[in-house]
Amino acid sequence: MAKIKVGVLSGGISLEREVSRLSAENVLQHLDAEKYDIFDIIVNKKAQFFCDNKEIKYLDLGKKIDIVLSVLHGTWGEDGQIQTILDKNNIPYIGSNALGSKQSFSKITTKKILTQNGINTPDYLILNNHHKHKVTLKTVTTKFPQGCVIKIDNSGSSLGIFVCHNEPQILNALAEIERNFSAKDTFFAEQYISGKEYTCGVIDNDAKAEALPIIELVMSKSANFFNFDAKYTGESTKICPAKIKPHLTQNIQKTALNTHKALKLTDFSRTDFIHSNHNELFVLEINSIPCMAKTSLFYQALSVKGIVFSDFLNHLIAKKVS
Repeated sequence: MAKIKVGVLSGGISLEREVSRLSAENVLQHLDAEKYDIFDIIVNKKAQFFCDNKEIKYLDLGKKIDIVLSVLHGTWGEDGQIQTILDKNNIPYIGSNALGSKQSFSKITTKKILTQNGINTPDYLILNNHHKHKVTLKTVTTKFPQGCVIKIDNSGSSLGIFVCHNEPQILNALAEIERNFSAKDTFFAEQYISGKEYTCGVIDNDAKAEALPIIELVMSKSANFFNFDAKYTGESTKICPAKIKPHLTQNIQKTALNTHKALKLTDFSRTDFIHSNHNELFVLEINSIPCMAKTSLFYQALSVKGIVFSDFLNHLIAKKVS
């Protein structure tokens, strides 16, 4: 019987390309070479595909492999672009389709869909890069006098996020955005909520979605939210399963499942939450392709659930191929 040809896509054009490579390394280590012909396909910063240091054109990709597992994070990986390319070239892939990916990558679109589905998410105010800082400052401080979080709409791994408790911090965030992001980028101010942060993965187990064990994220003193450094450089402690009361566990897992469904995601996702000091649960954002490195939250939750990563990958491939 011929082996299934699996292409693992990683790298990419975004600032998360190194994180993507870490995900790919773990996936490649856990794919069974006796079952699959495995291709490590690296996407460079110009969105060109390479395998064994040779460029592969989109049209030829489908001739080389049977199915794609993309662990491209951020822009061009989780925003529907790569999914659209694969669809146009009739290449099967694991993970959410172009629509689900595009919806979940936009934080503003996510908020609108969550609100339409009765899922709690912090209040927000859309801003534009061409706004004068003084006008923006007044608008934001009037709406969110207790503080805010300024975010870029389309960015992953908590990049382009600024927690602001006073006017100088807001002005600094606006200046940073002006320096480091395009004038075309949409950004917004979100209500600051004080509380504990959690994350919960979801996997599609056959026809039924299932929530993974919840992870509590305990920040170091130098990290005031679960930012890029906290995620990938050890500036946080991850407690899995989270030591919380059963009713909160049930609420978080149910909301993660509802979020996964509302955004039309498939195969896997990971939703970030904050549980406020006033006992309210809010969805902060969702990841349609969570990091799958050995140190990642998603991998940790699978392990605590008792799911062997190689078995999980076998399940994903078998489901798509069949």
